[in-house]
Amino acid sequence: MKLPHRRAIVTAPVTKAPAPPPDLELLVVVADLHSNSTVGLCPPAARRDQDAEYKPNPQFPLWDWWLDFWQQIAKLKTQYQPARVRVVVAGDALDKNQHSHYQLIEPESDEVIVDNGVLLFAPIADIVAPDSIHIMEGTKAHVGSGGALEGLLAKRVGAVPDGKKGAWVHMLLRAGGVLYSIAHHPGEASYKSYTRGNDANRLATRTVMEYGEEWIRRGQHASPPPLRILRAHNHIVGDSGWNHPQRAIILPAWQLCTEYGARTGHVDEIAHIGGYWAACRNGAVEAESLIRYYAERRAPWESNN
Repeated sequence: MKLPHRRAIVTAPVTKAPAPPPDLELLVVVADLHSNSTVGLCPPAARRDQDAEYKPNPQFPLWDWWLDFWQQIAKLKTQYQPARVRVVVAGDALDKNQHSHYQLIEPESDEVIVDNGVLLFAPIADIVAPDSIHIMEGTKAHVGSGGALEGLLAKRVGAVPDGKKGAWVHMLLRAGGVLYSIAHHPGEASYKSYTRGNDANRLATRTVMEYGEEWIRRGQHASPPPLRILRAHNHIVGDSGWNHPQRAIILPAWQLCTEYGARTGHVDEIAHIGGYWAACRNGAVEAESLIRYYAERRAPWESNN
């Protein structure tokens, strides 16, 4: 039985904007797709080695949400008429979990894992047709040393390479004049509901201090600080808001609760699913938000005896 689900955009309603000048850019960032995980994002046509067919669990609506997400981005593209659309996948697009193969669709063949991952990008190209795609390296235990799997994926989908490497470890990206710092690992975590958001606050504070120290040492020759810091990995949304000069956001994921999550006590939490978008122009973020999705909890089991 398919879980009932709903979609919500966590922001105030976006008013219709006037036709913008051609320097506006739309940036879209998603992370932690974990393609090849049985509870991760999986295309309907996924397969195992030797062309063995794999059918995703019909209770998992992730693929429907993935299609809806890019349809929402297409509406934003129509609304803002950006000069360019940039898409970034901020790590762990694929999953070949080295800790346990228990929840993997294909445990061995890198070729099959990458083939299935490529299918995730078809809706991006068909629905949004971005001007560029960047793929970041994720966690070594999921994507191999040096982000090997994501490097292969980046080449297959025509992503912008980091020099000779297909995937990026860290990227400073300008979108509409706004400087973004994007990487997979935040170096901070706040997994408890009563500490949520502390990871993003610490990340923002650390970034302010690091760039501030550089300014003290180098003055006008110092690197300009990023206005936005985007990280992933935690699978739990964090947002520093306007507490600091820069805003740090920990992104949602595209994976439901894993065996590890259940073992560490997260069974009562609703998975944080979704992605980030921003409309940037002339060095300012004119609008930004998370598009998020929520699975309804399963009905409680009751005995009639």
